[in-house]
Amino acid sequence: MEYNKAMEMEENNKEYTQLNSVIELVQRYGKEGFSKLDSFLSKDCINYHKEKTRIYKEHDIDNEERFNFFESISDKWYRENFHSDVLYTILNPNTKEIGRKYFMQEFVKFLNIEDRFDCNKNCEVIKEQPTGLIVWEEDGQKIEKPGYIDLFIKNESQAIIIENKINYAPDMENQLVRYMKYVDEELGIKEYTVVYLTLTGDKEPPLDSYSKDFDEYAKKLHDEKILKKVCAVNEKHGLANVFLKNCCKRLEDEMTNTNDPELKKKCNIASVYIDQYKTLLEHLGGRAYMLSTEKKLIEEIYSNKEKFEAARDFADLWIKRKDDALRELLQVKFKEKFPRKVLPSIRRVNGADAYFWESKDKNCFIYWLGNSELGFSSLEGEKLSETRQDELFKIIHQIQNREGENKTEIWVYCWIKDSSSLINDVMNALEILFNA
Repeated sequence: MEYNKAMEMEENNKEYTQLNSVIELVQRYGKEGFSKLDSFLSKDCINYHKEKTRIYKEHDIDNEERFNFFESISDKWYRENFHSDVLYTILNPNTKEIGRKYFMQEFVKFLNIEDRFDCNKNCEVIKEQPTGLIVWEEDGQKIEKPGYIDLFIKNESQAIIIENKINYAPDMENQLVRYMKYVDEELGIKEYTVVYLTLTGDKEPPLDSYSKDFDEYAKKLHDEKILKKVCAVNEKHGLANVFLKNCCKRLEDEMTNTNDPELKKKCNIASVYIDQYKTLLEHLGGRAYMLSTEKKLIEEIYSNKEKFEAARDFADLWIKRKDDALRELLQVKFKEKFPRKVLPSIRRVNGADAYFWESKDKNCFIYWLGNSELGFSSLEGEKLSETRQDELFKIIHQIQNREGENKTEIWVYCWIKDSSSLINDVMNALEILFNA
């Protein structure tokens, strides 16, 4: 009788110890601190999560839905001239297998310059059109470097100058106005459009930083008919979701309207190429939008003392104290769910520190690491036969929301997914292990 009473007192003291650090945590931050933290989580963090979920889904950032061979075979896709190379391949009607005249028609329509560039005239698409030397001074030294237009499209009297900034290349000295002067004075083309192509529109051309020698051309850049600021990825009007999408649609129409198997094959090659580039842009754009969302939240945190303190407190809780608090919370939940079972202190069995229950009817231990790993262990110094492993593995396989499972001569176990239902999932899993 006295022994049972002593055991009961020991259990009560143990439960008090388990709760103690959680209570200390509350006392440390205080009511006001937790109120700020709750407000921060329920507003700013929830809004951030919703926006993150939307961006990840719309742009397939995790590559869960769309495979992309550009990203899988090389690192070249993030180099400066990669996107110019791909656009050249698409817009040049002489590209084998892929080139189509109607791609240029769709591009001009996309830019809304049908009155400024005639696709019916003989067009030429040029990659890295040389424009002469760029000369500037750096640290008192004169530097010269050849200048190039990334992508240049022209007919007899009209031109499209494409400056590619998808990979955030820096703006060179007097870059756009130098190109305009070259096209005007060297080539004699007076009607031209300048396309400033960025990933998501978060980079602007330096319109007010050109040298006075180029005033005539700098003024023209303020004309929306001459300067077209274009996004590769944009919800309303982007290269990916408008131009490339329309190109794919035209290819579908071409395949539908022909019975020539060779032409269908070429259309299919072009369609795959363009669709894969579209997917790449969506992935890149999604990551850029995600970074913008993150910067916005960080800016809010660092411009508001209350949010800053709440974010700091949450980071401290989540990074330094989450596992301890979660373990203790799970112990309390265990006591509620299994009032007749004694939760022992951590023991060492088979070289591992965990919570162990001896299961005499199964001739093994049930163990729990105090977070999301649980399963069966052989008795100390013994091994589980293959037949026994399979029997225990079938029990483990009944557990829902498990992230994976494994079996060895000593351990048969699984992990529970770390999610908002983790506590209930762990308790339900332990119930299956106890009652199987």
